[in-house]
Amino acid sequence: MLILTILFERKAATTAEPTKIATPMLRRDDLHSFGGHDLLGECNRRDLPIERLKSVVAWNISKLRPVLFGQAPYNPVLGETHHVSSGHINVLIEQVSHHPPVSALQATHEEENIDVMWVQHFIPKFRGAYVELEVKGKRVMKLQSRKETYDMNQPRLVIRLVPVPRADWAGKMKIKCPETDLEAELHLVSDSFIERFRGNNNRAVKGKISESSSGSKLYDIFGNWDSQKDRVSATTFLMAEEEETRKNLVIAKPFALEDDKDSEHAASNGIRRILSLFKNVRLGSDLTNFQLPPQLNQPRSQLQCYGEMIYSFCGQDLIGECSRRDLPIERLKSVVAWNISTLRPIVFGMSPYNPVLGETHHVSHGHINVLTEQVSHHPPVSALHATHENENIDVTWCQYFTPKFRGAYVDVEVKGKRTMKLLNRKETYEMDQPRLVVRFLPAPGAHWTGKIKIKCPETDLEAELHLISDSFIERFKGNNNRSIKGKISQTSSGDKLYDISGHWDRTISAKNLKTGEVEVIYNAKESISGLRPPTVKNLKEVMESESAMVWSEVSEKILNKDWERAREAKKAVEEKQRESLKRREASGESWVPKHFSVVRNGKDWDCSPLQPTVPRAPLVITEAQEENMN
Repeated sequence: MLILTILFERKAATTAEPTKIATPMLRRDDLHSFGGHDLLGECNRRDLPIERLKSVVAWNISKLRPVLFGQAPYNPVLGETHHVSSGHINVLIEQVSHHPPVSALQATHEEENIDVMWVQHFIPKFRGAYVELEVKGKRVMKLQSRKETYDMNQPRLVIRLVPVPRADWAGKMKIKCPETDLEAELHLVSDSFIERFRGNNNRAVKGKISESSSGSKLYDIFGNWDSQKDRVSATTFLMAEEEETRKNLVIAKPFALEDDKDSEHAASNGIRRILSLFKNVRLGSDLTNFQLPPQLNQPRSQLQCYGEMIYSFCGQDLIGECSRRDLPIERLKSVVAWNISTLRPIVFGMSPYNPVLGETHHVSHGHINVLTEQVSHHPPVSALHATHENENIDVTWCQYFTPKFRGAYVDVEVKGKRTMKLLNRKETYEMDQPRLVVRFLPAPGAHWTGKIKIKCPETDLEAELHLISDSFIERFKGNNNRSIKGKISQTSSGDKLYDISGHWDRTISAKNLKTGEVEVIYNAKESISGLRPPTVKNLKEVMESESAMVWSEVSEKILNKDWERAREAKKAVEEKQRESLKRREASGESWVPKHFSVVRNGKDWDCSPLQPTVPRAPLVITEAQEENMN
C-alpha cells in the first residue's frame, strides 16, 4: 500500500492544534510542489543577471512553507528515498545519515538545465520559552547554461511555547553568485510579543540585492512570504546610486482581470469614507481638481494607467494583429478586439495620482514602445504615442477626464481623440472612448458605459459598440455583466456586416450576418490576466520626469500603509509643481511639452508627437511575457 498525504499549503497553517513539540525534517514537497508558475525554470529564462537573481530570490522565498505547531513529519530511516517528477523538474532525496539525521537532495530541470543540491540537518535546542532549530548544511543552485552558481543558506525555525504557542521561520538568508558579482540578503522579521499574543503573524521579509564587490545596494526587497497576493510581482522597488544621484522608482503592478475581487472588497469597505468626502459637494460640480487622501490613491499615476492599456498584456500581440490581417474587414475586427482590450477593471474608491505637468511614462514591451506625457495641468490633458516596430503601427491619444458629481454617482466623461495608423496599409482608424460611472448607491461600483465608435475612411468600414449598464436589480445584487453589443457596417451604405456581442471581461464574438458564422475575436482571460509590472533595463536613461520616479516616495509609503508620510510626500510633489508654476509666471515663460506639439481650439485639444517613432524605453516588460507575443 502506498499513502501520499495532501501537500501543506499556506492556508493550512491555521488548522493545527498545539499538542506536542517535535522536530520537522527536510520537507519533500519543497521543490516539486508549486501552483501554476514554474519559478525554478524562471531563474534561467531571464536574460539579465540582475533579473536572474531576482528570480532566484523569488524561488528561494517560495520554499518557505507554514509549519504546524506541535506537528512533525517522521524522522526518515537511513537509506530512505523520495523520488518525484513535476513537469520538467525531477527531484530525488535520500537520508544519508541517521545520527545526525542528514538529508541530501538533488533536483534537475530538464528544459532549463538547472541543477539544485541540498545537504542539511537540524540542530534543535531547548531555550525555555521556545525551541530553536538551526538548519545546518548547504544549498546550491547551478544554472548550467549560464555557468552561474548560487550559494544560499537557510533560516532558523523557532517553536514558541509561551505566551502564544506557534512555529515561525526567522533569521537571515543569503544568496550569492560569484560569477555575476551579485548577492541578496533577506531577513525574516520576527513578530513582536504583542503581535504574537494577539495571534497575528506578519511573516515579513525585508532585504536587499547588492553588488558584492562594491556593496552598492540595487534593490530593496520587502513583503510577506505567505501573502496570497505576490508582492514580488506586484511592485518593482529600485534604489540605486548613479553618479552621486539616488534614483528611487516604484512601479505598481498593472490592474489585471483577476484583481477584480479587490475592487469588490474596496467597494464594500470604503463607501462610508468616500461619501464623507462628498458631503459638501454640490450636484453637477466639476471634480477635476478634487483632492483625495492617500488612503484612496492607487500607487500609480494616471499616465501609467494609460500606458498599461497598450503595453500590459499577456498572450497574443493584439495591436500587431491589426496590421497582419489581409482583408480590410478582418483588420477592423482586430482593431475592435484590441480596442476592447484597453478596457480594464476599475477599483471602486481607489484613484491614480493626477499627473504633474511634464510628467512622463516610457515603457517597451517586445516590439511595442509607449511614451506618455502630461501636456496640460488645467485641464489635465494627457498625450500618448505608441509605435509597433515590426508592423509599422502608430497610435496617438490626446485625452482628459471631466468628472461630475451627480449625487448617487460620479459621471466621468473621457474627452479627446484616439487614432491608430496602419502605415503599411495606409489606413487610419479614429475611435472615441466610453464614459466611466462610479456609483455609490444602491450598490457601490465602477463601470465603463456608453458608446465606442471606430471608423476607417480608407476602407469605408466602421464599428459601433455599446457598453451596457447593469440594471438597478443587478447592481443591487452585486452583479456586473459588463456586456457589449454592437455592429460592423459599411459606412457609405449603412449595410450591417457583423453583429458584435459578449462581455469585455470574458469573451467577445462576431457573427457574420451573411453566412451565420460566429467567431470569438477577443478573450479577456488570455489577454489581460497575470499582468506584470515593467522592470528597469537601463537606470541611467530613466528620465527625472518618469512617473515611477516622481511618485516613488508616495507609492512606497502607500504600499507600507504609512499614511501620514504618504500625505506629506504627496503634498511635497504638489508643492514642487506650484513652485514651478510661480517661477514660470514670474519670468513670463510658457510651458512647452517635450515630446508633443499641442493645439487647443476652444475646449478641444489635439496632440501630435514630435518624433515619428517612439524609441526603446529604459523600462521594459520582462522577457517572460515577450516570449508569448513573438
